[in-house]
Amino acid sequence: MDKELIKILLVDDDEDDYIITSDLLEEIRGWQIEIDWMGNYDLALEIILQQKHDVYLLDYRLGERNGLELLRKAIDKGCKAPMILLTGQNDRQIDIEAMNAGAADYLVKASMDSLLLERSIRYSLAANAHQAELAKANEELEIRVEQRTKELTKANDRLIEKANELENTIEELQQTQAQLIQTEKMSGLGQLVAGVAHEINNPVSFLYGNIPHAKEYVRDLLELLELYQKYYPEPMAEIEDKAEDIELNFIAQDLPRLLDSMKVGADRIGAIVNSLRNFSRLDEAEMKPVDIHEGIENTLMILQSRLNAKPGHPEIKVKKEYGSLPEVTCYPGNLNQVFINLLLNAIDALEAARKKPAIENSNYCCFPAVPTITIITKIADKKNIAKETNSQENITPIPHVFVRIADNGPGIPEDARAKIFDPFFTTKAPGKGTGLGLSICYQIIEKHGGTIEVNTQLGEGTEFVISFPVERPI
Repeated sequence: MDKELIKILLVDDDEDDYIITSDLLEEIRGWQIEIDWMGNYDLALEIILQQKHDVYLLDYRLGERNGLELLRKAIDKGCKAPMILLTGQNDRQIDIEAMNAGAADYLVKASMDSLLLERSIRYSLAANAHQAELAKANEELEIRVEQRTKELTKANDRLIEKANELENTIEELQQTQAQLIQTEKMSGLGQLVAGVAHEINNPVSFLYGNIPHAKEYVRDLLELLELYQKYYPEPMAEIEDKAEDIELNFIAQDLPRLLDSMKVGADRIGAIVNSLRNFSRLDEAEMKPVDIHEGIENTLMILQSRLNAKPGHPEIKVKKEYGSLPEVTCYPGNLNQVFINLLLNAIDALEAARKKPAIENSNYCCFPAVPTITIITKIADKKNIAKETNSQENITPIPHVFVRIADNGPGIPEDARAKIFDPFFTTKAPGKGTGLGLSICYQIIEKHGGTIEVNTQLGEGTEFVISFPVERPI
């Protein structure tokens, strides 16, 4: 059976380091490895952008520039293959910067052997394959939703052309269609998110299960080494030379820290998985007491990629002013849907303010220097009026939760404000919105016995204010 061919580009301006790394790669069994070497930063970038290799090993030191700069540049220009950063010494700050920049892994040359290198490459390739599968699944889901939306829009247009006496029937049909699309879309999204969380959880569990054993083995080996040093304080010259060459004392101090760093990474992945699970909440169809702030935080984590800086668009800042809230009895999955719709609208408005030419629409002429979304929560009494009567004895103050989500974008034109909660109404360009998001938010908040309002001013931004009782009234 033919071995799997792995094409690797090693970027290192030190030929001796290249030879050492190349020898380690050749020791790997089970793969047919094809190694290319480049020591020049600019030429290396040109080769990387051709995307003809499966994995890129980038040395941190590249003359006046460094591998971290090369990594960021390559990712910005669309390189999808995993990149592993190599460095001569362990630097936690560089490690953090590399992970934040999108590095698949960060390896210290002094502690690197063929097994560690093979494992890093294998895990990087596997993670890259999972990301590609997830991107494909998301793309297919978006296509299906867009196709379904187009079909419903065409059907709606045909219904509107009918006689005026069918107007009430058409309106009811639109509401039904909106609810069906909501159920279909959120069910598919929830299942996808829950499935991704499950798949990520498997390798994370593997890490959690093996790191304690690895720490125990390392501790035992270090204790054994101490005993050797205690009873044989004067080793042979060859052993002493080897200990100096590999910086034995440094390894003994750094190895436990390295394992702790791996556990921090596993904990971070576990937190993301937990947020994905909490966001999907497929098993929570009934009302229950929940932490509203947890739902908001989980939603923000899901949307983090939309908030990050992108070419031509700065980072969107999120300012949070959380009040002290009790647990609120609600439908958690439905409320998460409200949060994600309102936050997506705010993000879309801020991005549109950057893209829309000022000459085309004066509303976009003064986009904010720092795009910002502000989230404010508080609890306050609100008068609840009984439906049967307006008498004063039936007006009682009830504790309500208030959630304000505001952006400093272009605002909403006057002619759109009255129709903003209508089904299928949208101010976005064709193909960019279904016109269902705010209508669904309105229905969900109404189901919770609350209200949703919009405050907006052209050139200054838009604020949505939702409020609903802490305890759902019977």
